[in-house]
Amino acid sequence: MGGTFGVDVARVGGAGRLLERERELASLDALIACAADGDGRVALVEGPAGIGKTRLMAETRRRADEAGLQGLVRMLARQMPARDAR
Repeated sequence: MGGTFGVDVARVGGAGRLLERERELASLDALIACAADGDGRVALVEGPAGIGKTRLMAETRRRADEAGLQGLVRMLARQMPARDAR
């Protein structure tokens, strides 16, 4: 069974730009804009290990902080058991 743990995205290294994440960043930027207007949302970011989910969320947090929404981005990770390859 998978376990749940918090990830401190503020501590994730963020040097350099994200590669090929313009679409995802645009979607998350839109959610930041909604939150700035008082309309909070939740985003699910999922995918295989190592594709940059934590880095993407660190960048999203940086952008939210710059928009004056410090503390807006929280990340809760859940490790899911691997599916059987069939």
